[in-house]
Amino acid sequence: MRRRLVLLCSSLLLLISPVGAERAKNIILMIGDGLAPDAFGVVMYYSRYVKGRELSMVRLMNEGTSGYMMTSARDFLITCSAASGTAIATGEKTNNGMVSMLPDGQELTTILHKAEDLGKATGLVTTARITHATPAAFAVSIRDRNMEDSIASMMLDIDIEVMLGGGKRHFPSALIKRAERQGYTFVSNMQELTKIETGKILGLFANSHLDYVRDRKEDIPSLTQLLERALDLLDDDEDGFFLMIEGARIDHAGHANHIANLIYETLEFDEAVDLALEFQKRNPETLLIVTADHGTGGPTLAKRRGKYPTKQDLELIVTQDAPFTAWASRDHTSIPVVLFGIGPGAKNLSGMKDNTELHRIMLEALR
Repeated sequence: MRRRLVLLCSSLLLLISPVGAERAKNIILMIGDGLAPDAFGVVMYYSRYVKGRELSMVRLMNEGTSGYMMTSARDFLITCSAASGTAIATGEKTNNGMVSMLPDGQELTTILHKAEDLGKATGLVTTARITHATPAAFAVSIRDRNMEDSIASMMLDIDIEVMLGGGKRHFPSALIKRAERQGYTFVSNMQELTKIETGKILGLFANSHLDYVRDRKEDIPSLTQLLERALDLLDDDEDGFFLMIEGARIDHAGHANHIANLIYETLEFDEAVDLALEFQKRNPETLLIVTADHGTGGPTLAKRRGKYPTKQDLELIVTQDAPFTAWASRDHTSIPVVLFGIGPGAKNLSGMKDNTELHRIMLEALR
């Protein structure tokens, strides 16, 4: 009853919004897990001076709106992905480890649920397990993010049209058969993915997380390929869609203090941003938002043995020795994260925001 009341109130708020307010038919929310400004800066320099191209995220900054976002959890200044995902998805802060649920057990309604209530198609795409904290926060309410077997089953109770990522270990054959009875087509490699032209899809391409970009086999789709297929399927809905895409393994590289993996995972995420930005240009009724849930590791370029790094030295930072790099931690950090956007409602992203404000901005933009 409480959730139905929240959904009804959300719909009424949309109906009484000021005349002429910007409305978004579609929302594409892209989360670079662990991609704080420190990591962003390192990858920006590498892309510019080694790869010879500007990041698409920089293009988005220049053509759209830019801001920063605070990321604290309810109980600690430093958040985990479950609490930060909850704040973005629901507009409410919770304790670390909890997924779209308050400490008193109250279940929260996410922006994905509200989009569905408006008749929109929905999708979740990640390079982590689909049951991992960030995608889970948009789909289910549960006390502990580690209850991924339960999260997998709960996800099938929601009419999410597109779910693409890893995590086959949490979907035993009985659960796959249940998904197929509910209208999902199950795929597990690139060849199967390309054959799907319509309908609901459950794609699980690894037992756990997808391999890092540098280790990934050819039959496993890239984040850009996953996004392209998701957009093809969701764009068929005349009412529009809500889609969350997570570049998850940026965070894992930060935890490992592995600068090469961090750079290549972020470059893959940026390629997906490029695809999303081109889609937004063709479909200006789309609100595209790019942000992070928190920082991880605190990577930076640093002076070594009395020498400052040069542009030429950047070519060496993806080698085993990784000179001229330094790390602040092997865990999450409290640094505010970047917040970029373009499309209807994007102007509300400017300035310093709290992570709970992103839910309100997305909800106000929906039509």
